[in-house]
Amino acid sequence: MEEILLYSKKTLLEPFNMPFRIVYYHQELNQAHYHDYYELVVILNGYGKHYTKNKQYPVEQGDVFVIHPGVVHGYCDPVNLSLVNILFDPDKLNFALHDLSDIPGYFALFEAEPKLREKSNFKAKHTLNFKQLTFVDSLLHQIQMEITSMTAGYRLVSTALFQQLIAYIARSYSNNEEKHSSRMVQLSIMLKFIEENFTKNISLEQIAQKSNMSISTANRLFNKLLHETPIKYLIRLRINHAVILLKQEDLSISDVAYRSGFQDSNYFSLQFKKISGISPARFRKNNLDG
Repeated sequence: MEEILLYSKKTLLEPFNMPFRIVYYHQELNQAHYHDYYELVVILNGYGKHYTKNKQYPVEQGDVFVIHPGVVHGYCDPVNLSLVNILFDPDKLNFALHDLSDIPGYFALFEAEPKLREKSNFKAKHTLNFKQLTFVDSLLHQIQMEITSMTAGYRLVSTALFQQLIAYIARSYSNNEEKHSSRMVQLSIMLKFIEENFTKNISLEQIAQKSNMSISTANRLFNKLLHETPIKYLIRLRINHAVILLKQEDLSISDVAYRSGFQDSNYFSLQFKKISGISPARFRKNNLDG
């Protein structure tokens, strides 16, 4: 069995005394690996395949995608494949990446697409056109020059340029008219609304309206990219939240249901058992006894 390598921020980020790092590669076939930091990948030239544990995905010049910590991946079948990896640790940044979350493309690129990659067959990946790619490459080189020069204020300037880079890519995703990318942005807007409001009494109509869609169109989009309806996604988030609350002894089952967004404790119990296979009361007993 092939060994899976860990690329750690303790060796690749922390020694450089910056919360992010830019590394250029002429990519050859490489070993399956994972890392404990985020990685933003920009394909600068050529083409090849990016693989995970379960699938392979073609990548080519202009493609931009994010790899979350812990995801096993690698590259194979490279043909003149050049790329740049932007390694970063959100916890160490002196600005909050989520300040950018008002840009729909940010949530699509950094949160939704990485989580949905295998379900969507990587069709929703973002691709920069030549002009955009040239600008991004220019920004990356400016950041590198600042960090390398270590001129007074280089951390401030390089961090500002890094923010500009993320905002530019996120905006370009928001404005991408390619069918799959625009669908991912629309889906991301609805996902973000659900994730921010799942404990409230929100409706399918409200979810669809966030992307200016009809209910039927929203249902089709969710089914196509997530293989479930918006309501099923909403219920699953609520149940996941309830699992956490059920481990608190001071909350009744009704309290847990209400705080998880359910208006009816009986309906909550029905959905909980449907998803987890056991009742909320049994789940609580099993966890508390353990």
